[in-house]
Amino acid sequence: MARTKRDGISPLGRWIRPVKRFAIYARDGYKCGYCLKDLRVVKREVDRQLDHLDGRAIRFTDGGQAVRNNHQSNLITACAACNAAKADIAFTVFVKRFAGAEARIARLVKLPLDLVAARIVLGLPPVRGYAQA
Repeated sequence: MARTKRDGISPLGRWIRPVKRFAIYARDGYKCGYCLKDLRVVKREVDRQLDHLDGRAIRFTDGGQAVRNNHQSNLITACAACNAAKADIAFTVFVKRFAGAEARIARLVKLPLDLVAARIVLGLPPVRGYAQA
């Protein structure tokens, strides 16, 4: 089933939950993993994106649609310019354009995500089962 419109919560589509998206942005310090551009204040939300480090499809759905690896260790915050420039270029090739980026990204993707803080940023209610004092 093809997506025909945005859901209003996530202007960049439904392929990843908004909480996980913002947790990855926070993990990466709201900076592009490649050029280090500060993405905390962007004119449009689509200027702050996530990039698949390994963009190869890992499986296909019954309908034949390719599904990428959306694990946090395969995603990095990227500005729109770097994400567009990388396109289908292999990570190991593209990252050589930026001094120190490969080691920095390798460290970032190993860090845990703070999903609770991301829920707070998004103004979402506490997780089910959370006891308020």
